[in-house]
Amino acid sequence: LAAAMLAAIGLKVGLDRASAVGAGFLFVTMSSLTEAVVWISGMQDVLMATLALGAVLAVLGLRALPQETPLRAGTAVLLTAIALGVKETAVSIPVLAWLAAWATPYGIGRGTRRRTLYTMTTVAILYVAIRVAAGIASDYSRGIGRYFFKQLTVEPFAGLGAPWSSAWSETHPWAGLSRIVIVALIAASFFVLRRRDGRLAVAVISAAWVFISVLPVFSLFHVSATLEGSRYLYLPAAGFALLLALLFGTLAQRVNASIAPVVMSIGVVVLAIPSLAATPAVIGRWNQAGWTRDQSL
Repeated sequence: LAAAMLAAIGLKVGLDRASAVGAGFLFVTMSSLTEAVVWISGMQDVLMATLALGAVLAVLGLRALPQETPLRAGTAVLLTAIALGVKETAVSIPVLAWLAAWATPYGIGRGTRRRTLYTMTTVAILYVAIRVAAGIASDYSRGIGRYFFKQLTVEPFAGLGAPWSSAWSETHPWAGLSRIVIVALIAASFFVLRRRDGRLAVAVISAAWVFISVLPVFSLFHVSATLEGSRYLYLPAAGFALLLALLFGTLAQRVNASIAPVVMSIGVVVLAIPSLAATPAVIGRWNQAGWTRDQSL
């Protein structure tokens, strides 16, 4: 469901059909997301991210038309409110919705879409005010400095760019080639995308999606060598998948527009192969951890 909504969001922000489907495919096959799916402590991350994608998609479906019904607007606000009750990371939903709306051909608009965004933002601000009034742990903002910002820049993309455990990576060194592909994609985009190209805005927003999704839990964010803590990557992975699919699709169009969907699909599958290969081992490790937990209890 999350992958399908992500593909729909990709279409709304201007990705071609093959790239949008590719984004959903990269998201659903990313092996670092298995903790959130398999391990019980990640359940709230899956639910919150699904609600977030639903809220953003509802906003992107809005227009400033006279016949616009309040259903989509109400859905976006309601999903945002429910997500805030699931996990604090949901405070990023209005920001993601503003950026995604801005990136669409229609823009933020001046009608129903803008009013909905203001309402979602108000709900999030009220939530933050209540949380602050109730008290926030004193160590939440401890350790903010240059090293912190360096780690915040590196770790989310490292976990998403190499979504497998260190043990699996050591026994399958060929998987590291996918990092080279990702770096090559990003480097090529500097030569392909132009400042006034709408795809550049979508690429920047997709990358920003990763940071924005991590910020509410920055004091807790850490992905270990065994992928513990990778549940925090569930929502950021949506933006990262959009970014990679967009870059693949753009380069495929430049190579040969007539076969661009085929080239793009092959590239996405090649990039997903290490995750597809690593996923059974990762799921098996989490299942084994669950069995050990049950035996200990």
